[in-house]
Amino acid sequence: MNDRPQAATGPAPEDPAAATNPLDAPRVYELMVRSIADYAIYMVDADGLVQTWNAGAERTKGYRSDEMIGQPDARMRTDDDRQAGLPAIEMERAQAEGRSESEGWHQRKDGSRFWAQVVVQPIYESHGGLLGFAKVTRDCTTQRIHGQALAETTRNLDLALDNMHQGICLFDTRARLLLSNGRFCEILGIPMEALPRGTRFRQVLMLGLLAARRSVVAETPPAGDRPDFVPTRVQPLSGRRRVRELLNAEFPHLGRIVAVSTRLLDQGGWVSTLEDVTERRENEKRIEYLAHHDALTGLPNRFDFLERLGRLLDPPRDRRCFALLYLDLDRFKAVNDTMGHHVGDQLLRRVAARLRPITREGSRLSRLGGDEFTVVLPGCSRLEDAQTVAQRCIEELTRPFDIMSNEVTVGVSIGIVMVGPQSERLDADLAIQHADQALYKAKREGRNCHRVYTPGINDPMRARNELERDLRRAFAHDELQLCYQPIVDALTGATSACEALLRWRTATRGDMLPAEFIPIAEERGLMPEIGTWVLRRACADAATWPAHIRVTVNVTPSQLAGEGFLRTLTETLAESGMPPSRLELEITETTLLDHSEAPRRVLKAVRAMGIGVAMDDFGVGYSSLRLLQNFPFTRIKLDRSFVQGMGRNPRSIAIVRSVTGLCESLDIPMIAAGVETEEQRQILRNERCGELQGFLISPPLKSPDLLRWLMGSEDALSRTAA
Repeated sequence: MNDRPQAATGPAPEDPAAATNPLDAPRVYELMVRSIADYAIYMVDADGLVQTWNAGAERTKGYRSDEMIGQPDARMRTDDDRQAGLPAIEMERAQAEGRSESEGWHQRKDGSRFWAQVVVQPIYESHGGLLGFAKVTRDCTTQRIHGQALAETTRNLDLALDNMHQGICLFDTRARLLLSNGRFCEILGIPMEALPRGTRFRQVLMLGLLAARRSVVAETPPAGDRPDFVPTRVQPLSGRRRVRELLNAEFPHLGRIVAVSTRLLDQGGWVSTLEDVTERRENEKRIEYLAHHDALTGLPNRFDFLERLGRLLDPPRDRRCFALLYLDLDRFKAVNDTMGHHVGDQLLRRVAARLRPITREGSRLSRLGGDEFTVVLPGCSRLEDAQTVAQRCIEELTRPFDIMSNEVTVGVSIGIVMVGPQSERLDADLAIQHADQALYKAKREGRNCHRVYTPGINDPMRARNELERDLRRAFAHDELQLCYQPIVDALTGATSACEALLRWRTATRGDMLPAEFIPIAEERGLMPEIGTWVLRRACADAATWPAHIRVTVNVTPSQLAGEGFLRTLTETLAESGMPPSRLELEITETTLLDHSEAPRRVLKAVRAMGIGVAMDDFGVGYSSLRLLQNFPFTRIKLDRSFVQGMGRNPRSIAIVRSVTGLCESLDIPMIAAGVETEEQRQILRNERCGELQGFLISPPLKSPDLLRWLMGSEDALSRTAA
């Protein structure tokens, strides 16, 4: 193009071509500027020089008409665009393709930038020659900002959807998929590419069903197992009333449990969320299991037992029919105390394992806590059947247990309650109370047996309360007595000590041994007071004996736990005038095991006062050796069971020999209790036992009788020496 078009100032009226030439038609141009004020519309020649300039261009780009006419269009572009030759590229594309559209940053006169949408279109003369290019530029900065914000929101939404723990899907009123995330496809086992926008709901279901079938084939389950499935018949949600409604369901799929929550939308369609709740349901089942089962044995616990018992008692009386067995282990506390709680826990597990096969189908074995178990036999109407089950329990639990290389022997006492149409009106508490009463009757009548509840059965709690009442009255009226059993030197026969033994003679119960009433005294808080009386009386009596004879007094755990025990000892010795070396306290090893460190501290203080401390019943426990190592005992008393076995059981002699050897090594004197025959005395002498006690020497004697016995034994020894 040799002649550059000039900006027209107005058409010549007499020129007919002026009506068709835009560059010579200022009136048309002015009308265009007035109607399209938001767009920069201008023309450049083939060399890119501006030929026309409208008000929209002045407002958008900041240049006046006189500043741009004849100037390169590229001056309004950024440096990067100019260096890249974008203005020329746009015109070449427009000429080649008939139109060019682009977006990018443009620069205003003041240096500010705006995001421009540019349309470039070539303009040709009538004979086909290129006249120039029309350019339309629109400021889209605001739209770009909004678009970027929308894109950022969309990206964040996609990110949130892709990282949701739940799967989500949105369907329109025609049941076509509008939106879903990756988790939705993952839960259903469907590839994402298989669920494009517009997939129909039924097709989604079919894809899920195919995924479930593929999983079943791959896992090859045993015959008869039903595969997971997705339901294929679904109520069309689009036909429902347009309300916000939440529908929840769960179904198995691909070996998992899927929870679906669907909400109908006001505008039609619905949105559903899918969640894999397998672990949650398993945890809920575990929590439910733990709430109803004992953690140690795995048996149903007290809560479950009470629920089941309540259901069995719910029907009308004429339809009730079951038996309740209440089991309590015998000698379990001794195992726990002497061998440790870890052995006790293992024993309880073994007990549960032995009882499980005994209980018949439909029955319920439970552990209430501690060493208490129950067996409920629904439909059991014959007492003989319940007694048969009870006897089998006794036989199984009487057999020794081998636990951690220890042979452990316990027994079980069982109370039986039969509930039938003729039973009195019962609730759960009363049924348990009846079973407890029958159980205590079994305990009282020898243990390791079963007893059946009958109306009027002795109430064990009432019996214990009556025993406590009588014991308090007897103590208040000075009806308790002390007897003394002599202890002699095994070689010389000289009396070296006497053990104080508490006795209670009653008008209704006859003579009662300490084992029958001391536990009640301990349980009801009487022992500290009775123990103080025993100490004072024993020391007062011993003060009248020859000075070389000591007195031994049994002490219970509750006495040691009392705050004033040491003060009582000090006052008692002062009142009697007896030196501390003549007093010896006898304790069992459970005294040190039951009550933490407090008894140990008290007994060490006792030793510091010069008072002796002897371990009673040595050998019946399992931690005696550890106690010997950790506590400075002044004497050991061998349990009578080993002495009585001598002459019949060779192992008893071996045990006695081992204990005497141990005592010699530790330099601790030993007493053998329960000596009743001359043979036993001779064996103990041969095994170098230091002191002997038992009916062979003397039965327990009242204080006046003891004084006469001591005088007679002294005279006999004097004659023997002469």
